[in-house]
Amino acid sequence: MKALPFDSQSIAFSLFVEKHCFQTSKALPLEAALVTCCPTLVLASWLVAALINQKENLIEGIKYALDSVEGSLSLLLLTDKGIYAGRDKLGRTPIVIGRKDDAYCLAFEDFSYRNLGYNDLKQLGPGEIDVVTPEGIKILMPAGDKMKICTFLWVYYGYPSSSYEGISVEKMRYNCGAALAKRDDVKPDIVAGVPDSGTAHAVGYS
Repeated sequence: MKALPFDSQSIAFSLFVEKHCFQTSKALPLEAALVTCCPTLVLASWLVAALINQKENLIEGIKYALDSVEGSLSLLLLTDKGIYAGRDKLGRTPIVIGRKDDAYCLAFEDFSYRNLGYNDLKQLGPGEIDVVTPEGIKILMPAGDKMKICTFLWVYYGYPSSSYEGISVEKMRYNCGAALAKRDDVKPDIVAGVPDSGTAHAVGYS
């Protein structure tokens, strides 16, 4: 298999689908495929593999999986041809692509690859499917126009130095705290934030 110039350290999250699962689930109904893949525990990646395998080719399969899951499913799929990336149909969870020299990386949060020398290249839109190869990035399914990104990324579980859709997590938390202060009619003596995400809110509130 041809080596790809991807930095494995920079891949922040992924759903690696085992080849065995595709082989054993082929031509089986979805319920049987799930049991065959993992008789004791249905793992998330195997569930996605079973959904993808319901279609004739990988691209249609990924789109089918993204369309079928109620909630958020953003995935990275490593193959011998490249890395396939699919963002969930409403864009609830992000996928960003960074680049340095002739290498690419894909991650959930953009801060994760910056210390490795990568620069921001693009972010996938809702429902977008791309493939990243040594030759570049190809859009296989264009982004949709319905964006419902999870606001909890900014409020709670996003890393402070990250940005989503061009909006800084830390700055958003400052702004949320300031908005709370405008709404309240109290004059507190002390404002104390609960680390980590509450600290920036408290600074903005004060």
